Parts: sequence; structure tokens; C-alpha cells
Amino acid sequence: MRIVNVKKLDTKSKKYLYAVKFNNDDAKVIKHFDAFAGLLARLRSKKFDLSTGEWIITQNGYNAFELLDKELFEKAPATFEAPKLYYENAEEKIVVDYENVGEDLKLPPYEYQKQLIKFCLDTENALIVAPCGSGKTIVGLDIYIEALKKNLIS
Repeated sequence: MRIVNVKKLDTKSKKYLYAVKFNNDDAKVIKHFDAFAGLLARLRSKKFDLSTGEWIITQNGYNAFELLDKELFEKAPATFEAPKLYYENAEEKIVVDYENVGEDLKLPPYEYQKQLIKFCLDTENALIVAPCGSGKTIVGLDIYIEALKKNLIS
């Protein structure tokens, strides 16, 4: 497993069989500490060994870490793709004059967000479908602010 270092315990206990410690030696694993901590928090049966800094867990806990590890490291990495702009009539149109959109905001939008804002203002009717973390909320707020500035809404 990559997310944790695992040690099988030689113990008479039938309940606690494994010692696990977060693998902070691997740079690709460090970004998944929240997933490790979240899973650890959900485990009902666990103990912490102060002398080794390891969590002592059951077979079920071990199985849960195995599943988490597979989920995090065996899937193909998701690639971020900027949202595509489609008009309802399916014609290919290029969004122009979007460079100044959002220039007076505290958090300036990225180029694809500027294009999306301008697109929504031009079409007056748009549905934004984009991946998590792509900035849909920022785009929505910016559309509102730009529409106010251009007196499209009051």
C-alpha cells in the first residue's frame, strides 16, 4: 500500500492485527493526508501507540485502507479540461472581447472563466456544466457583477 506503511503484528490479540502509519515519505501520497485522516476517524476500533507513532487497527480497518489505496492510486488520473462553450443552435462561435471581463474584481477570473462569463452575457441564456473545482461559483458571481455594470439587470 502507498498511503500507509503497514506492519502485521505478532500478537495474541485477535482483534488488533495491524500497525499503520501515514506514509509521508512519498510526495505523491502527502496530498492524500485528508483521506487518510478521514478514514482513520471513521474506524471504530483503533488504538494509538505513542512509542511508535502508529495506529493499531483491526482486519476491517486494514481492508478499508486497502480500498482507499486502490481508489487513490489505481484509477487513471483525472485531467482537467476547461469547459467548452456551446450555443443552443449548435453553430461554432468564437467568444471575443472578453479580455476586460472581471478586471476590477478582487479575484480575477482565469481566461476560460472570462470567456464563459462573456459567453453567458452574450447569449443571455446559458447552462454552466463544468467539473468540480473549475470555478463555476466564481463565474456565476462574475456574471452577476458584469450584468450589473452593463445595466442588463437592476
